[in-house]
Amino acid sequence: MVDREKDDRDRIQKKITYAEMGRKIMTSANTPVLPTVADFSSNVPLHGVEATKVVLGSGIGMLTNFGPIVIYTFGTFLLPIVNDTGWSRASVAAALAPAALCSGFSQPVVGWLVDRYGPRVFAGFSFAFFALGLVALGQIPRDPLTFALFMGLLGFLGAGQGITAFTYIVTRTFSGHRGLALGIINAASAAGIMLMPGLATFAISEYGWRNSYTAIGAGVAVLGAVAVIWLIPGRESFQKTATPARSSRLVFAELIAAPMFWALALAFLLMTLAIQGMIVHMTPLLIDRGFRPAEAAAVMATYGITMLIARFVLGSLLDRWSPRLVAIVGCLGPLTAGLLLVSTQQTPIVYLAVALLAVGAGAESDLIPYTVARQFGVAQLGQKIGIFILVFAIGVALGPLMFSTVQASLGNYDVALMTSSALMVAASVIFGLIRSAALSQRGEKGGSSVSRPSNDAA
Repeated sequence: MVDREKDDRDRIQKKITYAEMGRKIMTSANTPVLPTVADFSSNVPLHGVEATKVVLGSGIGMLTNFGPIVIYTFGTFLLPIVNDTGWSRASVAAALAPAALCSGFSQPVVGWLVDRYGPRVFAGFSFAFFALGLVALGQIPRDPLTFALFMGLLGFLGAGQGITAFTYIVTRTFSGHRGLALGIINAASAAGIMLMPGLATFAISEYGWRNSYTAIGAGVAVLGAVAVIWLIPGRESFQKTATPARSSRLVFAELIAAPMFWALALAFLLMTLAIQGMIVHMTPLLIDRGFRPAEAAAVMATYGITMLIARFVLGSLLDRWSPRLVAIVGCLGPLTAGLLLVSTQQTPIVYLAVALLAVGAGAESDLIPYTVARQFGVAQLGQKIGIFILVFAIGVALGPLMFSTVQASLGNYDVALMTSSALMVAASVIFGLIRSAALSQRGEKGGSSVSRPSNDAA
């Protein structure tokens, strides 16, 4: 009987401990309870030219990341690959799924590696592996299965060329102007989304799809060398020491034990489902409604330009407004876009809807790293951002699938569009109801434009 009472007391004490741990994670913006692998030194702050180099180097990384290089050029490569090889369009198109999923599920590991080895070392390997993967994708596959396997391999090799690594560098460097810095590098990614399809089209017409992948890989290698050698700071510049930590599994376990994690993850997942579903199917939706392909392309160009501007502007507003307000504004754009696309086919309204959709996409890319750092602290930030980017990747995979399923069943996208608007309503409600001073406070405390964190190990 005594042993049983002792066991009951131990279980109750463990529950209290975990509850207190979750409460601390939910309510602390700048004092994380999670263990750290390495912390940035307050003795060697980055400012002036060095801080500018961080933005330029991270901007190059975002310009050449997995999205603009692989995801947003895949439609450009699709028909040339089919015409050159004789493979079916469905088999080639299916190869994009393993690439996206492998990249997404690798993000928590990417975060751990950045935490462990520092940004310059990681970025050097990341640029090199991504470039080699692009060359291999162009030169080796000789059948659809091998092509799909190499696309999946490219997802792993290019996982480091994504949001996790480069937003980590900027978030750990800047404090007072963190939102602006994130807006700049995310705008660089939007510029890549706008430029790369055109560059790929030119390269394919001149050199064929295989050599085009090789040429893109060479370009990534050259730009990566510039970023790593001259722009991205080394560990000695802003990392104090790699202190031994408890198992990195504790970071994941403690993070997902916090109710705040699930609230934010659900809100971002709902945003991604709606935004990615609408944008991936925007061109076929417009063509189904009588738009010519050239007209649909012009509409999508508007999306790219607006997203570039939105990422910069909304990132800047994060330094002045509360993250909660920016998040709700970001939700209202796609919410309205879905309703407009259901209710009208008029060309001016379509352009307005796509611009509003781009506002939501721009807000999301800025909000994820900013709110993660604000809410959960910067200790082992790479792992934390990586987990949220995994949530984002799940939304990228499921959102378009939802739209295609609805279209195949009903013959149109109206129900999917209304569902997307409903998802945005739910996301905005979640952001509005989250009780967190970290998400309600305007801007960053303190006047420094570059963070000077102390050792925040638990």
